[in-house]
Amino acid sequence: MNGFSRRGALGVGLGVAGLSVAAVASTSAFAAPTTRSAPAKPAARITRSQFIDAVGATFAAASASGSHSVVLAALGDLTPAMPGQDENRFSLSFTAPAEAVEDVYTLTSEGVADSVLLLQSVTADDGSALLRAVVNSPA
Repeated sequence: MNGFSRRGALGVGLGVAGLSVAAVASTSAFAAPTTRSAPAKPAARITRSQFIDAVGATFAAASASGSHSVVLAALGDLTPAMPGQDENRFSLSFTAPAEAVEDVYTLTSEGVADSVLLLQSVTADDGSALLRAVVNSPA
């Protein structure tokens, strides 16, 4: 017999693979540091008081699916009521053109802080189409 066995070949193969992994790991420790972009600025907390005086105001709503002018039609309460948390729990209903679809929109309007919200398509009691956002943040 020539001294060659499958077990021996397997052992040599695993040893070579282990050395390759060790070599890659050790060279990556000496690699130049990568440049990372600065983390995104955290979004400001969205509160009810931002929108109280904006009912009836027109907002520019921009998303990946398009840009639209929308009007804040209503500022609503969420149920069940949670006393002391109304500032952080509310809904916003916007009238919008028929082509506006459910998406994440950046909303801008004069006198109101910019907000990024998911606007979902809903039907109002009178049958008209609305886009609605729900804000339900911990206090």
